[in-house]
Amino acid sequence: MFLGRLFALLAALASSGTPVFAQTLRDAGWSPWQVNAARSALGFVLIALWLRSDLWLARKNPVGIAAMMLVYLVGSSSYLYAVMHASMGTAVSVLYLSTGWVTLIQRLRGDPERYDVPASVMLVVGVACVVGFGGPEDTWQGIAAAFVGSGMQCAFTLLGIKLTKTIPATVVAAWGLLGGTVAFGWLMVAAPWSAPGALVAVIGIGTVSGLAYLTLSTLAFSRIGHEARMWFPFDLVFIWIAQILWQGCLPSPASIAGVLLILFAALLLAWGKRHPPVP
Repeated sequence: MFLGRLFALLAALASSGTPVFAQTLRDAGWSPWQVNAARSALGFVLIALWLRSDLWLARKNPVGIAAMMLVYLVGSSSYLYAVMHASMGTAVSVLYLSTGWVTLIQRLRGDPERYDVPASVMLVVGVACVVGFGGPEDTWQGIAAAFVGSGMQCAFTLLGIKLTKTIPATVVAAWGLLGGTVAFGWLMVAAPWSAPGALVAVIGIGTVSGLAYLTLSTLAFSRIGHEARMWFPFDLVFIWIAQILWQGCLPSPASIAGVLLILFAALLLAWGKRHPPVP
């Protein structure tokens, strides 16, 4: 349990670095789709060099692996589209509704976790308090894309848990990254590589946001299953802390309440695992 939660928190930490690398590339003239390509392609190349022939362990469940590739591709694309056509607060708040979708599906399957409903509600409200919700830049297209991304995040969780029962987590992560590479990798050819800071940011987003994030996420799925979803939003907590330290200003009461809700939501679900399952 400890290692699984550690992997989930480290995945959240890796995810928290994405805005920095992405903004650096955007300032260097890279399009959002080229940024997504860099994250997937470099991450896949690195993990493929590490795994080599072990990549073919995916043959144990080719349909599931193909589904994971599609989920990663659609999920990353829809989130990008969402933040381009809606406020960041709205896009992120809707994205993390995925926690509630997983809870709902578990209950429909007759496999609930103790305290899953209150924990999910606390987390969703906490995320909205931290990032804010709504803005003049919100469009129905952006909000719709965020809901698609939320559904894909839910599918990523459920598929990741299922696949890592029979296939090594690192192999699942590699094939997920390949999905984004096949779709967007070619866009990197026309990217402005010579722009200042571009190469360093590409290495950062590929190794940290691509390789590390997906690998740590799937490792968390393999050890703590559905509980992992409650720890992933800690990327917002890490960003919140970094902003306070960088800007040197006091956080708002709403954001403090949001951070506490995210923390208590994860702890509540984890504590519930110490008790027998809900009948």
